[in-house]
Amino acid sequence: MVVALALGAATPPTMAGAAAPQPHAAVRTVANAALIRGASGTSHEIFGFALASSLSDPTVGYPSWNFSLLGTVAFFGLHVDWNGAMLADSSWDVWNSSTLAALVSTAHAKGTKVVLTIVLQDFQSGTPTMCAGLINRATTVGYAVGQVAAKGVDGLNVDYEGLNGTCQNGQTAQSMLTDFARQLRAALPSGSYLSIDTYASSAIDSLGFFDVRSLSSYVDSFFVMAYDLEYSNWRRAPASCSSFCLGPTAPLSGYYYNDTSTANQYIAAVPASKVILGVPYYGRKACVGGVVPNAYPSGGVVADTYLDASTESSDPAVSTGSYAAHRDANDSGQERWDTWYNTSLGCTRELYWDDATSLGAKYDLVNQDGLRGVGIWTLNYGGGAPELWSLLASRFAHCTGAGLSPSSPSQPAGSTISLAASSSGCSTPNYEFWVQYPDGSWNLKQGWGGASFNWNTNGMAPGVYTIHAWVSAGASGHDAIGSATVTLTGCTSASVTPAAVSPAIGSTVSLTATSGGCPSPVYEFWVQYPDGTWSLKQGWGGSTFNWNTTGIGAGTYTVHAWANQQGAAPTLEVYGSSTVSTACGSASVNPAIANFPAGLTGTFVAASAGCPSPQYEFWVQYPDGSWNLKQGWGGGAFSWATSGLAPGTYTIHAWAGSTATGHDSIGSATVTLTGCTSASVTPSTATQPIGSTATFSATSGGCPNPVYEFWVQYPDGTWVLKQGWGAPTFSWNTSGLGSGTYTVHAWANQQGAAPTLEVYGSSTVNVVTPCTSATVTPTTGSVAAGGAVSFTASAAGCSSPMYEFWLLDPAGTWHLVLPFYYGPTWTWKTAGWAKGTYTVHVWADAVGTDTTLHEAIGSATFTVT
Repeated sequence: MVVALALGAATPPTMAGAAAPQPHAAVRTVANAALIRGASGTSHEIFGFALASSLSDPTVGYPSWNFSLLGTVAFFGLHVDWNGAMLADSSWDVWNSSTLAALVSTAHAKGTKVVLTIVLQDFQSGTPTMCAGLINRATTVGYAVGQVAAKGVDGLNVDYEGLNGTCQNGQTAQSMLTDFARQLRAALPSGSYLSIDTYASSAIDSLGFFDVRSLSSYVDSFFVMAYDLEYSNWRRAPASCSSFCLGPTAPLSGYYYNDTSTANQYIAAVPASKVILGVPYYGRKACVGGVVPNAYPSGGVVADTYLDASTESSDPAVSTGSYAAHRDANDSGQERWDTWYNTSLGCTRELYWDDATSLGAKYDLVNQDGLRGVGIWTLNYGGGAPELWSLLASRFAHCTGAGLSPSSPSQPAGSTISLAASSSGCSTPNYEFWVQYPDGSWNLKQGWGGASFNWNTNGMAPGVYTIHAWVSAGASGHDAIGSATVTLTGCTSASVTPAAVSPAIGSTVSLTATSGGCPSPVYEFWVQYPDGTWSLKQGWGGSTFNWNTTGIGAGTYTVHAWANQQGAAPTLEVYGSSTVSTACGSASVNPAIANFPAGLTGTFVAASAGCPSPQYEFWVQYPDGSWNLKQGWGGGAFSWATSGLAPGTYTIHAWAGSTATGHDSIGSATVTLTGCTSASVTPSTATQPIGSTATFSATSGGCPNPVYEFWVQYPDGTWVLKQGWGAPTFSWNTSGLGSGTYTVHAWANQQGAAPTLEVYGSSTVNVVTPCTSATVTPTTGSVAAGGAVSFTASAAGCSSPMYEFWLLDPAGTWHLVLPFYYGPTWTWKTAGWAKGTYTVHVWADAVGTDTTLHEAIGSATFTVT
């Protein structure tokens, strides 16, 4: 770091390497233009440092500066001691002098802010002074804010430069610096300006001295020290030197560290409206071995201010004819490097520095990236150099006014109108032209460019239009607006002759349109039919319309002639009107029967009056409101097949016309299609064992030819279609079902009607688990004839079985001895039965199921002795 000249090193020795430069982005929109406007009529903030050492010098100090361009001047500066207090050095003396008061008075008179820079720099190992100063930051806050109030300045600029590390209190320098900014923001009066100076690569160096993202919460701007980059670029391409060599102080591109990538990195981390790109009003020179770019110094490297560098060629020590100016071929910003032979030093000198060309490229970057502004280190190095102030004005000065003059305030629509814009306050204005239509919408007609605009109004509607000329010193946003109004004229009245006519259908009607207020009118002819519809008959063109009425129906027709100025928008301006009347009277339609079942065919007969050979078209409106063409133009009889239609009320229209191209009148009738009104379904039994077949019979009322559809709702609530439209009986095999209660619906529809539900009948069936096995056990294996024995039955798989007992006698005959009932016990009195061996069967069924069947059989033998 060159303390005597540069505000801060771009990349301190321990700073992490920057990412590779990114391509410059396209023009970025500034989110809040108000944040980046300069205080003195510039489009961006121009922030300049003022060295205390030469502040009052009339050649390079504040008397030589153009305050109408400066937004902020930073007094540099008051130095902070390790204990947080201000050092009483020479800068302190200037701060407390009448020179400072005069600077503040001059700046405020032009709307320029003045801020105090507080300075603490420490690059020692462990940065002991910086650590101490930050630990005592509360003391510094009190001193600094007190000085802002005492001198009536507008805020503070923080120039703390050092390395990050852990200090003796266990905190990092980075975290304490961020807290320092927080305390300053809290202590400063509302509306005060707070900025901080940061290294070029700080936006991507999360471990460095500056936590840019966190600082953004407290500061209004970052002064980015995007210079001294030759001290970080010499190792890398394109210089690729083995030791330090001269190079661009602030390359725009082409080198690893450059202003373009720096700007991209910052606006990826913080709002562009907080980023001030610092530029150097200085360069560096040294004796070198020859006239080559990026030469190795053969002696010490020294600094030249802008004023020194711009006058080097006239130095008496320059050997005649040896001075040559070059542009860096690797830098799109064209930083300048000069060479000459110095007779006093006896060596070739090489100087890299920024002149108006390379500074202008950096100012263009500020505009293109929408940054807050440009920062100058330092104003004293450029002083009153007119080319520097002119360069700032050309890039950042506002246009203060704008005007716009049309060739004529009123012209017919379709013509071309010439407009000329003008402006004041900016040397190279750009213009953009907008037109507000009569409906209030704004339309861009000509983008940024020159001051003339030829507006072709072809296709525009007559009316009052407002034209704005936006003017800008750049080519984005606008500084001022010039305005003018232009009236596009058109037709003001129109008529059609004859005004009324009653021709015979099939003849040709001749109509002629006229208009007023437009020198070159064109016409379009429309006809409104008796049903209210409009039909375009003749497009934009001449004033005569010959209408052949062949094929139209009888009735009254309205003819409109739309009139427009030729070249205007092809839409209605004014119109004239005429009526054409033909004749065809009323219509009616009569159904053979008003109500009949859906699915049958109904007959309708239409009639009309007033036309000798009427044509009819039949339409039906369904209960859902939709209209459906059922029979096209033809005779007056209509047979309507209602198969597939739903019951309900239908409206039938018979359109009547003298020809088959439209209707003159409509006859109407309503018909009700009837359907089923009730339904029921009866199961063969209310309880069915799983695996058996249940039978259902459906009946309905109100429909002579019903069809049925059967649905079953399972115990889990789902419905399943079991039998589609058809017979009234349904056999349901319950194999594979689970036990539970099932609901059976029989949907009933009139045969031929729409296959959807009209009515339904409902019943339930309890499906139970059948008995899977049965046993029967006698109380004894034999009994003497005439004795009694009891048999007990049991069954498995069914929760509440019922039983039926059968007896097989020795002769081979089966006897039903106890029909199905719920009890499991049968007592047999053997009196009267023959001696011998008997077989006893027990049939087991689930309770409630069909007792004509058995689900399981248990068997036992018994002997009567």
